[in-house]
Amino acid sequence: MKRSFWYSIALSMALVSNNAVGNDKPKIHFITPEIPNLSLMDKGLYHDLLDEVYGDEYDVEIKNMPYKRAMALIQRSRFYSGILGVVDRSSNLLMPKNPGLNFEYLGVATYKNRQVNTIRDIYKSRVAWQSKYDFFDNETALALFSFIPTKSIENGIDLLLNDRIDFLIDDYRSLKNEQLRNGSTTLKIHKLNPGSKVFIGFKPSVESERLIKVFDDRMTSLRANNSLDKIYSKWNETVPFNE
Repeated sequence: MKRSFWYSIALSMALVSNNAVGNDKPKIHFITPEIPNLSLMDKGLYHDLLDEVYGDEYDVEIKNMPYKRAMALIQRSRFYSGILGVVDRSSNLLMPKNPGLNFEYLGVATYKNRQVNTIRDIYKSRVAWQSKYDFFDNETALALFSFIPTKSIENGIDLLLNDRIDFLIDDYRSLKNEQLRNGSTTLKIHKLNPGSKVFIGFKPSVESERLIKVFDDRMTSLRANNSLDKIYSKWNETVPFNE
């Protein structure tokens, strides 16, 4: 009887231990400067975003440190997977498609009598931009818009005139120049909110390439189901365009 009791206790403890081990997720570590709303005291947009992106597979840890030290450390450390913040593009870090800006200012041209401030204002509309610009990958573009690629800004204006699209996205200054060239008084050009310059860079490695693929796939899904909007809104930030 006594033996049976202790055997049962030992078996129960072994099962608990095995379950605990089975529930442990591998950790991935990131570094970033302290930035209010983005990462401060283990809270912020970065924390919520990476938990949403990687939380199903990994336990994400983000450590704050000064930017120069962080950039120097990510180049040589095997411990950290990536750095968050405005990443030095001259570095050898790997960068995903999301998120960032292609232009200092983006604009939207339309003949519609409708105010446009952010990219969300034209979701589910007929939208075009030049095929040389990768604002979004094709999968994301088709999920968010009825998307038509154009060969040139002039081609995009023709699509607007012929009511084949509702909005044309391009460089704000280029759209204003086209408006002046045509002498149009009905073509409206709206300047888009540039969004938050939130960048992420990964150290060069095979594992980083997999992390980047997960990041891009999840960001596409989060954009499409509006989850990304909710995360950014929580921290009073604006969803940026893709890089």
